[in-house]
Amino acid sequence: MGRDAIFSAAEQEGVLDEVEDELFRFGRIVDREPALAAALAHRTHDPPARQALLDSLIEAKVHAQTKLLLDQTVTHPRGRSFDRTIDALSDEAAVRRNRSVANVRTSVPLTPDQEDRLAAALRRIYGRAVVLQVEVDRELLGGMVIAIGDDVIDGSVVSRLDEAARGLTR
Repeated sequence: MGRDAIFSAAEQEGVLDEVEDELFRFGRIVDREPALAAALAHRTHDPPARQALLDSLIEAKVHAQTKLLLDQTVTHPRGRSFDRTIDALSDEAAVRRNRSVANVRTSVPLTPDQEDRLAAALRRIYGRAVVLQVEVDRELLGGMVIAIGDDVIDGSVVSRLDEAARGLTR
C-alpha cells in the first residue's frame, strides 16, 4: 500500500517516468557492485547505517519518490534480494503506466532512432507500449539480449558462438 501511494504521488506530479528510470539506473549500479549490494542488504548491519549509506549515494540526485522507495527497500527488505527488489519496483512503475519494460543489453550504444524502431517492433509483438531500459554490455561482442518479463530474446554474438561450439562437439 505504501508503494502504491508513492507511485501515485509520482504519477500526480508527472515524474513517474523519471522515478522508473532512476530505479532502473540504481539497480544497474548495484548489479555491477556486489559489495555495495551486500552492504545495503546485509541484515546484520544496523538499518540506520544502511540508510546512511544509501543517503550518501543518492543525496539530492533522485526524486523524492525514488528516495522513499529505496529507503523502504533498504530498511524493510521483505526477504528478497536487494537487486531483485529494485527491478520489481521498476517493473511496478511500468505497470502503472500500462506498459512493459524491456531490459535491453547491447554491445554498443543505440541511437535514438534505433531505440524508437526497437520499441515500435516490440509494441507490435506484445500489443502494448514497451519502454526500453538499455544497458551497454561490451562482453556480448555484438547484437543484443532483450528481456521482457519471462521472455528472453538472445541475438548476441556470444550466444551464437556458444551455440556453434555446442554444434561442433556433437
